[in-house]
Amino acid sequence: MKRNVIILLLSLFFCVAVQAQSQSSDIPAMQKEILTSLRKLRLDWNNPSGKSRLLKSVNLQRLDSIIDQEHDPFSGELSLTKYEYIYNKTLAEVAKSTIYDSTAMQWDSSRIEYLYYNPEGLLALDSICIWDTTAAQWETYEKTVYSYSGGNNTETITLDWDSNSSQWENSMRHIYTYNENNQIVEAKDMFWMDSLWMDSNLAQYTYSSDSLLSEVIHLSKNDTVWENTQRDTYTYNADKLPEMLKMDTWDPATSAWKDYVKVELNYDEYYNLSSFVAYYFYYIWLEVSKGNYSYDNNYTKEQLVLPPIQEDVLFAIRHMLLNAEIYVKNAQQQWEEFISSSYFYSEHEYDGVAKIPSKDQFIYPNPFKDILFIKGAHPAEPLTIRIYNSEGQLVFLKIVEEGQIRLNVPTLPSGIYLYRIDAPSANFRGKLIKL
Repeated sequence: MKRNVIILLLSLFFCVAVQAQSQSSDIPAMQKEILTSLRKLRLDWNNPSGKSRLLKSVNLQRLDSIIDQEHDPFSGELSLTKYEYIYNKTLAEVAKSTIYDSTAMQWDSSRIEYLYYNPEGLLALDSICIWDTTAAQWETYEKTVYSYSGGNNTETITLDWDSNSSQWENSMRHIYTYNENNQIVEAKDMFWMDSLWMDSNLAQYTYSSDSLLSEVIHLSKNDTVWENTQRDTYTYNADKLPEMLKMDTWDPATSAWKDYVKVELNYDEYYNLSSFVAYYFYYIWLEVSKGNYSYDNNYTKEQLVLPPIQEDVLFAIRHMLLNAEIYVKNAQQQWEEFISSSYFYSEHEYDGVAKIPSKDQFIYPNPFKDILFIKGAHPAEPLTIRIYNSEGQLVFLKIVEEGQIRLNVPTLPSGIYLYRIDAPSANFRGKLIKL
């Protein structure tokens, strides 16, 4: 699975295959096989009303694994896939997927992904191996190299491993452009052919006056000309949460956009995505897919330790996601479960919390008035500092490249806070008192 680090408010992609069983009826009975993937859904806007739940435990909850149960509504076949995450302190460095063999009643290796980060904590390299069942060993498959400017991902290059020549070969290239608000305005896809990068696809993003994503135009390269292929438009509710995504396809014959797919999004009282309904246009709008999501609202997203590579599938959550269920219409136009995902967490204590001597790593003074000093275990190591209020809401976040800093936080009201400091050498947390 290719993961491009694109900071978007919302991007939903649907692949719809439609086969008519009868052409004599105005609205023929249909078989609809929908592969639904909600990706790059990173809702980074502020909580509209600050609604949250109290911290349930001083320990964070770490996502350890996801199990997907996929049911083909037409063949009746059932498959199970498990994704496991291995962490180094708070960041996932390894993601492993396995497929369940119902005959042998065991999990078989499928794919493993290694992630490497630059000193700023940004993903620098994503390397993937796949399991060779014949040789019974992991085989190098592909890698993606990330480039950044100003904290934004500006380019990714994916290379495929050629086992015959035992060398890496260019495959895909993605180039991203941002506006002054660090919002993506253009994404270009290129492929490698005849020792040259060739343009393939282009996406152009438009935002409203209040910086909400309003439209995306997708184009593909035909010889030397970019041609329209798809248009995505977004509408929002009063809380500035996306409530509708409409996708249109370009009709070259009429030079006009045609209705294609629309998705209605609903939220719970804590502003988590609770359900969606997708429609396909065939003379009229027909329901083709729907999904439901359940949460443990005792834990906010800030109290979860999530693998960075899962940021693109933990869509729209503000709290602990427990289950996701997606349904499609079968040949009899009845709802059948297509994919059911279960998320498994464990209580997480930072590595080395009780082992770091106070002389090596500390935050002072405590209690404090307006000024805080933070010192890392090593003078030149980068630090990520987070401060939470008594309700578990993130009220301060700062990433610095050197391990000794001075923080001026006069805007924080008096009270008790929790702090969390992440560094390459160790991580630690504790309480702060603001006078």
